[in-house]
Amino acid sequence: MRIRNKLAWRWRRLMDALGLAKGTAGGVFEDLCRRYSEIHRAYHNLSHLEVLFSLLEGYAIPERSAVELAGWFHDAVYDPARTDNEKRSAELAQTQLNALGLEEALGERVGGLILATQTHQAPDEAAAWLLDADLAVLGFPPGAYAAYARAIRLEYAWMPEERYQEGRARILMGFLERPYIYHTAPFRQRFEARARQNLRKEVLDLRKSGVREAAP
Repeated sequence: MRIRNKLAWRWRRLMDALGLAKGTAGGVFEDLCRRYSEIHRAYHNLSHLEVLFSLLEGYAIPERSAVELAGWFHDAVYDPARTDNEKRSAELAQTQLNALGLEEALGERVGGLILATQTHQAPDEAAAWLLDADLAVLGFPPGAYAAYARAIRLEYAWMPEERYQEGRARILMGFLERPYIYHTAPFRQRFEARARQNLRKEVLDLRKSGVREAAP
């Protein structure tokens, strides 16, 4: 099944759970697909969404509908040259959900969950599941992680190499300095050890590359 078809099924299931009539939110789904298919998205695209949702299957997640809505919208606005993507994505989610006639409190909750992806610090259990699924790629096998790292670099192709290396290494070290990268027991057990190996290797590679470029 194509990724878009899988996502269409997930969207219909979520809309059913929210009590929305069939076809009511079709325009929102199409808008989200358009956004996640933007040409500059090498990683933050429809495939990322499908992986995120597939990782959440089978768990008893509190406020699942809110978590899934936040998953749909968390990267809906994505411009690598800006620092307010999460804020703008949260605002978009609230606007779109209110337009669908959903409770204002739900839109606010979804917006709050999206804002948590800016720091990846979980304020509660529901946010923990969203954040862990969003960062699961850090603990993927080395080949998949390397493909992810290359895709992120493509999204920042406009940034000079030295600046990218410094910024990327700083972000990765921030995760390594935390007691745990993942908040939930299942994700911690499945991904924590491999994530730390992947991050340490990339930081080392970034620093080696920086030294080579600085050499006369």
